[in-house]
Amino acid sequence: MGIRKVQPRAKLASTQRKKNRRGRQETRHYTIMPLSESMSAFGKKWSGLKSIGRVVREVQQEGKQASKTSYSINNLEAKVGIFSDSVRSLGASRIACTG
Repeated sequence: MGIRKVQPRAKLASTQRKKNRRGRQETRHYTIMPLSESMSAFGKKWSGLKSIGRVVREVQQEGKQASKTSYSINNLEAKVGIFSDSVRSLGASRIACTG
């Protein structure tokens, strides 16, 4: 049996923000990670690609709960504060969305 090279785990950065407005409670969980070596081929296809981000939105209103997850590819450094501000103000290029 050969020795298997194990890839180090990517450094994740995360934060959450809560907002209560007009009877609606919303929590957003932001996570961002730098592009890893194993994903470097994607960086060749998308010029300037530096990180991958995820936003999980949880909304509770009138006793009903909903959750939606969005993923984005970014030319931002993997700094969660910058990522969360950018998503809220500018939006992001989503590559997948589930909910």
